[in-house]
Amino acid sequence: MQRISVESRYFLLSAIFLFIYLAFLLYQNFLFNMVIAIILIISTLNINKLLLGFVKNRLFFTIISTFILAIIFIMPITFFILSASEYLSNIDIKEVALFITKAKIFILDIISNNNYLKVYENDIAGIIDPKYIANNLLSLGKIITSVSVNFIKDIIMVLIFYMLILLYLKPLSMYVSGIVPFRDEQVSYFANNVSSNMSITFHAVIITAALEGFLFSILVSYFNYDAWLFGVLFAFASLIPIVGGALMWLPLSLYEYFNGSLQNALIISLYTIIIISIITDTFIKAYIIKIVKENTKNSKLEINEVIILFSIIAGLSEFGFWGVLIGPIISITLLSLFDFYHISKIHVDKKWT
Repeated sequence: MQRISVESRYFLLSAIFLFIYLAFLLYQNFLFNMVIAIILIISTLNINKLLLGFVKNRLFFTIISTFILAIIFIMPITFFILSASEYLSNIDIKEVALFITKAKIFILDIISNNNYLKVYENDIAGIIDPKYIANNLLSLGKIITSVSVNFIKDIIMVLIFYMLILLYLKPLSMYVSGIVPFRDEQVSYFANNVSSNMSITFHAVIITAALEGFLFSILVSYFNYDAWLFGVLFAFASLIPIVGGALMWLPLSLYEYFNGSLQNALIISLYTIIIISIITDTFIKAYIIKIVKENTKNSKLEINEVIILFSIIAGLSEFGFWGVLIGPIISITLLSLFDFYHISKIHVDKKWT
């Protein structure tokens, strides 16, 4: 084929940039969902390769993989909406107001005995209004339901894009590999680093969150609370590093304490701290990561867990729930790029395998 002239090349580049901009305007409402779908593809790439070994038909394999993701994300949210609606509809406003009053007295008693905090006693007393807080619980239920329904809509769009990209992943990968200015083995090296590290992060986070939610549901069912509701809430709360679990067990412990059951409060606190926070989140999580690594194609790049931890925190603060995935993928991709550049510059004759 005859090479195009310089003028034609500039015209072609101008047309490409113009239509990229027009495509952005056309698809901008779906871009975020597309990005999440691509991240999920990268995160599940290794386990999907194992699944593809058992299910040879590409369409059938895509349907199974999408269905599994739907179970992971949609089922807990659906149960949460149903349980939360039922729980809030049966709540006793007077009992909640009484609990908040006891908590207010407890907080003010601590403040009154502290010389540094005593100056804020009147301000805090005015902020904590038991009747106002209790009456607003009903509107809180509507807000939770509305947010949850919108979240399910987003998940459905993500799953649609996930299914389409996964179905045509091979031709798409070949096309991308063909247009980037690197050899196939170099592209494979970089992609393996990103997908392997992201796969380890994704599976460790999801499995640990599900396990912690399950363990917490066993605990609350013993005290006759809604196991499904509190289990799902704890699973999602545990996605927030360091303080996530405390957002669930601490208020529940205080509720039992203010209702005159110090024993129940201690059981909830100790069980959660020892069984979930220490044993599960530290030792069992490390074992889960080890198992995932053994079943994942080895990455040449080892990323420190502290970096992943802070990337999740930053992602949650910037992007909400999906920041659990967006934060790590940005950090992992950046470090993989640095690693790729370093090896390309230092080891010119490196074998990219």
